[in-house]
Amino acid sequence: MKNLLLISFVFICSLAFAGGGAPANDNCAGAVAFPAIPTNGTTACLTNRTTNNATNSNVTPTGSCTSNTGTPDDDIWFTFVATTTTHILEATYDSGSSSDIYWQVFSGACGASMTSILCTDNNAGGTISGLTVGNTYRIRMYTYFNGDDTQYDICMSSPPAAPGNDNCTGATAFPAIPTNGSTACLSNQSSAGATNSNVTPSGSCTSNSGTPNDDVWFRFTATTTALELSTSYDSGESDVYWQVFSGGCGATMTSILCTDNNSGGTFSGLTIGNTYYVRMYAYYSGDNTQYDICLSAPPPPPANDECTGAANLTASSTTSCTSSLNGTVEDALGSSQANSCWGTPDDDVWYRFTATSTSHTVTLSNVSGSTTDMYHSVFGGTCASIGASLICNDSDASTVSGLTIGNVYYVRVFTYTSTSGQTSDFTICVTTPPPPPANANCATPAQFCPTSPVTIAAVTNTTAQTGNNYGCLGSQPNPYWYYFTMSQNGSINLDLNAPSDVDFALWGPYNTLTAAQNDCGSMPAPIDCSYSTAGLESIDVASGNAGRVYVLLITNYANTSQNISLSFDDPNSSGNCACTPLPVELINFHVSLFGQKNIVKWTTKSEKNNDYFLVQRSKDGIAWETLKMINGHGNSTSEISYQYNDERPLAGISYYRLKQVDHDGNFKYSEIQIIDRKTTNGYRLYPQPATDELKITSEIGEISSLEIIDLLGKKSDVGYKVINGEYIVDMSMFNNGIYILNIYNGQEVISEKIIKN
Repeated sequence: MKNLLLISFVFICSLAFAGGGAPANDNCAGAVAFPAIPTNGTTACLTNRTTNNATNSNVTPTGSCTSNTGTPDDDIWFTFVATTTTHILEATYDSGSSSDIYWQVFSGACGASMTSILCTDNNAGGTISGLTVGNTYRIRMYTYFNGDDTQYDICMSSPPAAPGNDNCTGATAFPAIPTNGSTACLSNQSSAGATNSNVTPSGSCTSNSGTPNDDVWFRFTATTTALELSTSYDSGESDVYWQVFSGGCGATMTSILCTDNNSGGTFSGLTIGNTYYVRMYAYYSGDNTQYDICLSAPPPPPANDECTGAANLTASSTTSCTSSLNGTVEDALGSSQANSCWGTPDDDVWYRFTATSTSHTVTLSNVSGSTTDMYHSVFGGTCASIGASLICNDSDASTVSGLTIGNVYYVRVFTYTSTSGQTSDFTICVTTPPPPPANANCATPAQFCPTSPVTIAAVTNTTAQTGNNYGCLGSQPNPYWYYFTMSQNGSINLDLNAPSDVDFALWGPYNTLTAAQNDCGSMPAPIDCSYSTAGLESIDVASGNAGRVYVLLITNYANTSQNISLSFDDPNSSGNCACTPLPVELINFHVSLFGQKNIVKWTTKSEKNNDYFLVQRSKDGIAWETLKMINGHGNSTSEISYQYNDERPLAGISYYRLKQVDHDGNFKYSEIQIIDRKTTNGYRLYPQPATDELKITSEIGEISSLEIIDLLGKKSDVGYKVINGEYIVDMSMFNNGIYILNIYNGQEVISEKIIKN
């Protein structure tokens, strides 16, 4: 019996000691008091505070909290006497089954009169504001979920005093900002203790972004019209927001920059000598951000940053870049001129040139730097009234037509991207494209013969005339016109073949070529048409009429230099077409320099019904003037030579052609010959286009070797002979087309574009 009683006593005692009693501060009345809270930023702490064995004190919050949050079945209580209007509650988890803590802070005495002033699920505590110094407040702590063995260290402190630049009127002044690119800095700038200055931005910003409850202020005097704000993070909250204001503190302030870029930003449009204000705060709630802040004048923009400072480009009279300028968008700023193109011209630079032709090509080359995606546009207005773009181009070359010779045109160059800080460099030049071919106009089609497939060395600077019904062709760039005559009834089956996109339209039948030419500008719908993206096109008409004329338009839609072939897809069908003999068969036609004259010579092998020739000249290959009418010989089967001396030639490039007119009024044009009375890079090349020979004169010394490159990149060394100081190149071995001629003189290589016809 004694043993049984002893065992029972030990068991009951074990249960009592194992459970333990509730802590003394299990209810509000037994709250543990904090030591006096210092006001110098140090803390008053209670360590090893535990919820073990605590019970629910059944307190329902009021005021800013309307219900218990979590499970307050293990709440414990503390009291503190406010020494400032704001205190910071900080807690550190020590041990236990739950680190998820809920906090409530009450004013008033224990019981129904208590009013909640803080409720937070932040395990680490929070900031308690709106306190009355000397009043006693109560803190309730419990685990958010069921639990009763959490242990924490709990501290109370006073926030640091607000900094002197807590409001705009106390803004910290920057040192004088140098204009030589160096910086003016303020180091170790802190938002600790800062409060919300309640400034609502206006102007370019319409609302506060982030949480400006810890904003601090700075001010500076502008020494340039643009400045860069740069910052480096020291400690605390690294995500900061910046605002820059003009005007005085208060309602007159206007925002000129708002940015969430932690490193700052660039702002422009400043007035030198004016005072501006900078506001900084942590984007999220925070009061402990520390930064080094600097202001500097950005590097000066390029001299041609604005339209009024546009750099002068000299338009080359050939397809070669004989006068180039190196350019950059680094440090360039946006201009006031409107952008009617794509891209973002926030780093545009400007150039200007005087048109010497009705068409010019703008080329960007050697593009390097942060991005190679460049954009350019060309304008015909003035800087004050620039007007809409004549051309918009996202590639590095564009040809703009319809120019007025002698007028000034502006080129705007920028990077396509809207990302600032681009450093792209480039080379820019303006050249003159070759003249349109003789058959670029509906009225001057070339004859297509079934036995002679055509290879077109396509160019990119013409547009078909308006007025015709082009059927499926949505546009008609870079046109080539041909005609053929059906020798018998049958189908029409032709092939077009090119590396890139070509299109076509076919009209007919016409009784005569003259009837077709008279229809130019008012042609009806074509009988066959294709606007596909293919480089291979088939022209198919089920039946053609014997003796009738058909007119074919081919367009180089790809707008690139390429060879286009035109042929019959079935050799047997070529017999359906025939070529009428030419009324005049030219053996040669060329133009040469002789002193102050240009000598135009041609020879006919035979003539039929030939009334006369008109010698015509042009300065751009588009607008022509008649210089002389020379009578033909009617009918002849022997060679006859003709000559015209142009006693008053144009300076620079001249284009010549012959218009041969029959007694019945029908006419045809010859191929175009080009001659240049001024040298390019010290060399003169003629005739252009070349036929059997190309002549080169040099003003800068002997030529050591020559090299010709075709459009596919194939290189050929060419021989030459020297007669009376002229280098004569045999071109008979080359097919018709466009080539690059490299001239080697022992010191440099000069590249020129040449045309073989």
